Amino acid sequence: MNFTLRQLSYFVAAAEAGSIFHAADKLHVSQSALSAALTELERTLNTQLFVRRKARGVTLTASGVRALEQAKLILRDAAELSVTCSSTELAGPVMLGCYPPLASIVLPRLLQGFGDLHSLVSLDFVECDQDVLQSSLHTGALDVGIAYEWGLPAGLDRVVLYEAHPYVLLAEDHPLASAPTVDLADLAEEQLILPSTPVSQEHTLSVFHDRGLTVSRGHTTTSFELTRALVGRGMGYAVSVQRSHNDRSHEGLPVVVKELSPPARPVRVVMIWPSRVRLARRVRELVEYATTLDWGVGGMPPEPPRRRPVT
Repeated sequence: MNFTLRQLSYFVAAAEAGSIFHAADKLHVSQSALSAALTELERTLNTQLFVRRKARGVTLTASGVRALEQAKLILRDAAELSVTCSSTELAGPVMLGCYPPLASIVLPRLLQGFGDLHSLVSLDFVECDQDVLQSSLHTGALDVGIAYEWGLPAGLDRVVLYEAHPYVLLAEDHPLASAPTVDLADLAEEQLILPSTPVSQEHTLSVFHDRGLTVSRGHTTTSFELTRALVGRGMGYAVSVQRSHNDRSHEGLPVVVKELSPPARPVRVVMIWPSRVRLARRVRELVEYATTLDWGVGGMPPEPPRRRPVT
């Protein structure tokens, strides 16, 4: 195929802008030059990439949609080759996606630890639901993601960071707060506070389903801290895999962690990327670094981290 990287970059720019005029303006080239490059690319690939309508911009054809994903990957690999050849140190951007319930557990250690080792790598992140995370990985908007393995489809390579074991969160004055462990059957009639995120909610309910138990639903929350606050006030109990060193809610009310008996199935926390994608060296190093960390119980190290001294 006798196409050029410049043609591919023009193609991606026009597809993202939806207009040859706006793409040419962004790239600081003439509309005629950009249009000619796209026509030549279509001739070389022997397919129509765009439907062009006067004064209405351009629309990708079905072939164009497929080609756009591949073009982005080729351009990313070319950029990686340039960075690799120009420096022996790890350098360049890495965009990391993370499922929000895991972000406060996993991201701080990765951002600080990997950043200290590789100061020329620009590591940034976005928090997003797992369906958005997966689609962003496949389009190349993200290099790698962190998610629960629960419900992940085929087509994603992964490494396991740690296993998260479900437990019960109770108010300090709950009748079972002093028990060594808790059986879910003893809580089935009480109000269960559920997470609102689909994957977390589905997993929480599966813990009961595995035991053949039904639940009495209480409030639905969007954050772990709100869940802890409601539990601290005695407004229900929660089943979670997130862990915290703090045994009080934001209001200062005690919350009690109790392990389950019998234990529930753990869920694995994984780093994921599309199986067909060859990771850039800096991304591979990030994945390797993440697997070397001691994530402790449920992602929480045995001791809380100490702040760095101010110098």
